[in-house]
Amino acid sequence: FAPGTGYSSSRRETSFAVGLKGVAEADVPDVESKIQATLERIAKEGFPAERVDAVMHQVELGAAKVSTNFGLGVAFGSMGTWVHGGDGMKPLKIPVLAAQLQAAIDADPKYWQKLIQRRFLDNSHKVTVVGVADKDYDAKLEEAEKKKVAEIEKSLTDQQKDEIV
Repeated sequence: FAPGTGYSSSRRETSFAVGLKGVAEADVPDVESKIQATLERIAKEGFPAERVDAVMHQVELGAAKVSTNFGLGVAFGSMGTWVHGGDGMKPLKIPVLAAQLQAAIDADPKYWQKLIQRRFLDNSHKVTVVGVADKDYDAKLEEAEKKKVAEIEKSLTDQQKDEIV
């Protein structure tokens, strides 16, 4: 997966991204259809209960753990929400929010299926971005570095060159 893959709540509008590296441009439609098919399957079948339980347990453990950088984690975690007018204290409410989520899951066995249907399948706001790397990038970078070194070398005296070596 590429950096930035997953759920992001750091902007005013949250987003979910599936980023893949090394996909040929001609294969993009196939990848899109596989992502769509996966979402449709999840909306129909849901997630395995043991996986959901394991993730919820990890959330609870993570909320209970206080590390040396706890304050920084809270500060950075609340920044995106606070900057956009939200509740900057939300990162401290993870245990309460996790309990609410667990109650919703317990109350509705199809909670995740309905959420996937509503937030992904019924949502028309989708975009596909394809980034194509410059195949000559490394060669260009190396050439620019050689030119820079040559310019520096021209400006050095013999004594300066001897000191460097």
